[in-house]
Amino acid sequence: MNHLRTQNSAQNEPLSGFGAARKPCSYRIQPNTFPVFLLLSLTVGCYEVTVRWPSCATGQLGADTTCGPGGDEDCCSSPLVTGGTFYRSYDAVGYTDRSYPATVSDFRLDRFEVTVGRFRAFVAAGKGTRASPPAAGDGEHPFNPGSGWDASWNTNLSRNAEALSTALRCSSTYHTWTSKAAANEHLPINCATWYEAFAFCAWDGGRLPTEAEWNYAAAGGEEQRYFPWSSPATDTTIDGTYAVYGCLGDGSEGCDLSDILSVGSRSPAGDGRWGQADLGGSRWEWNLD
Repeated sequence: MNHLRTQNSAQNEPLSGFGAARKPCSYRIQPNTFPVFLLLSLTVGCYEVTVRWPSCATGQLGADTTCGPGGDEDCCSSPLVTGGTFYRSYDAVGYTDRSYPATVSDFRLDRFEVTVGRFRAFVAAGKGTRASPPAAGDGEHPFNPGSGWDASWNTNLSRNAEALSTALRCSSTYHTWTSKAAANEHLPINCATWYEAFAFCAWDGGRLPTEAEWNYAAAGGEEQRYFPWSSPATDTTIDGTYAVYGCLGDGSEGCDLSDILSVGSRSPAGDGRWGQADLGGSRWEWNLD
């Protein structure tokens, strides 16, 4: 929520979306059983506990198992990204400065950008508002003490759910939110502020990823990919089969809402190393930092 993905190599429209990062290794997804993140199995000693993530608990459209190019994937799937060291702003092609190494631990990053359907559950619950803000410290990165929700940020939230719904219609042309469930439930949510993205991730049992984490996933870690899908890593091939960009999502010139496509629409061709879709193209995404 995933940066969520602010430093994309191929982006087109500045209405931000996001995805969510989650704690690594302490759980494993049980796919094809319930809607993604609707069923999460945590191993605790010799026992397993089932957790229903709030955004997928209802199984409504866009928060069920109808995401991806085949319409048969968990909308909340969150693959494990294996930690390691990479060089930030390095791609071995146009940027060859290795002055900025970063090391990240294992973490999970949502396969898809957060959909309108998932965000609808958040709004319906009245969360992410001044009437019901996150608790102080929620959404904290486990290795970055003090990175959780600050109560002074409450003033940056909408007054209530109705006001939030209005704010999400921030553009007469490009906003994906609708006041009632309709045809946009599989589109990535946009028009969400950083504070709203943070609040959503915390409410949904996750957190925003750091810029280093998100870029690590997009670069394929130590592979240092030019694009998330590059194979070999220095391959600079890009066209509409890999990413949604340049206002060409609908195949015609000119920018319109129809250029914003359902999450994962360019999968698997445009997927990153660990299975995340839309790491390049689609919406700009929020990071923790």
